[in-house]
Amino acid sequence: MAVTKSLFDGGVASKLWLDRRDFYPDPNEVAELYSDITPFSTVMYQLETKSTKDPLYKIFEHESRFIKRQFVTSTGSETLNSSGAESNALTLSGTPVGLAATIDDSYEGLVCEVWDTTETTLKGQVMVTDAASSSTFKVKEMGGASSITTAAGDIFKVIYRARGEGSVAHEGSNDEIRTVWNSIGFFSDSCSVTKDMDVEAYLRGESNEMARLREEMLKNYKVFKEEAFLKSVSTVRTNLTSADTSYFTEANLRTLSDSEGTSGVVRTTYGFIPILTNLGTVYVDNDSTPDANVFNVSGSAFDFTYLTNSTEIIFDKRDSMEAFGFCGRPVMSIITVNAANSDKKFGWLGKVELGDQTWNKLGFFVRELQTPHGVIYLTPTKSLRDQYKKTMIIPNLDHIGIMERRADEYRNDVKKDNDYEGVKDVIKGQQGLWMRLLKTHHMFNFK
Repeated sequence: MAVTKSLFDGGVASKLWLDRRDFYPDPNEVAELYSDITPFSTVMYQLETKSTKDPLYKIFEHESRFIKRQFVTSTGSETLNSSGAESNALTLSGTPVGLAATIDDSYEGLVCEVWDTTETTLKGQVMVTDAASSSTFKVKEMGGASSITTAAGDIFKVIYRARGEGSVAHEGSNDEIRTVWNSIGFFSDSCSVTKDMDVEAYLRGESNEMARLREEMLKNYKVFKEEAFLKSVSTVRTNLTSADTSYFTEANLRTLSDSEGTSGVVRTTYGFIPILTNLGTVYVDNDSTPDANVFNVSGSAFDFTYLTNSTEIIFDKRDSMEAFGFCGRPVMSIITVNAANSDKKFGWLGKVELGDQTWNKLGFFVRELQTPHGVIYLTPTKSLRDQYKKTMIIPNLDHIGIMERRADEYRNDVKKDNDYEGVKDVIKGQQGLWMRLLKTHHMFNFK
């Protein structure tokens, strides 16, 4: 709640009046702790800002099917003869990846490698010759050297689609794009002083009280949005994973009554850190979690090997070989100390530790962390402090940005009822974070 400051309180001069009566603070003489703590939102606003008329907004994403196209059989001990004879019907197990959800004519002609359930033993290659039913299919062995015996859980990994000589075109397969969503956050802040306090500006020289409070309000407002884009949660959720569906409804929103007794719906956006914390995949090792995007690691365990393995996953999911790493300052310390303790430099082939601190074009300092797979521009930010001081977030700048319903609006002197002798200003706006392709965003939590 904004504090209304007056000249007198109950007939006794206020502390504000007494303490500043003979003071003339120049803006350059007023020290401020943590003057800039919003580099994350600075970068977000430099990216694509989308417009929406709906406070609940959807965006689209698509994962190319060539990344992984495979299906599994539950049929065991079926011999696929090397003579090229068509097999008996094999039964589909589970949901195929990158293909139609059930067996149809689009499967015919698919040439596949057959791997065991551990994906370590290649049994041979086959071609799907018949979509026998929605759940069964027949194949022919393609190598001709030896027969293949299937086991329940064998994985058929698609290589390409073959076509018979003089044949007609294959049936096409449907590939629907996914929708993900988020919610606009309604942001607001205000400031006010009484008329007497505002008029008697000479008591404070060129820095009158309302001007000071306006500047402070604008900074607070900027920080509010930075914190929201990083840490806020939303009842609408995101649909970024299958466990996060069925929340896209106004019925899930909360309400709030203001000081005048007016009740209204409260809209918040879902921020980067909660999205990855609640929906991300935690890293175990490269083989078992190739799509990991949350790396929980102790400072002492973050050595050159861990850096190499984790950044292999990070940059495999990106088109760019560069990324921002927004972090608390202890993260910089962990990287530097571990590099020294292990006598290994954090850089390609151990040639560099950390690059020089440089001033980037967006107006804040970064340091280069060169890895075998790409460069991370470490960007310390005071928005990540306290419980988040050992956190580093690495967003994929191709798939994140700001969704805006209403631009920031500053209104002056908004309180006029009942002959209010003072000035009250307000700033408000409606923005949210848009984010897609969860696998391409990453976060480190150093313990």
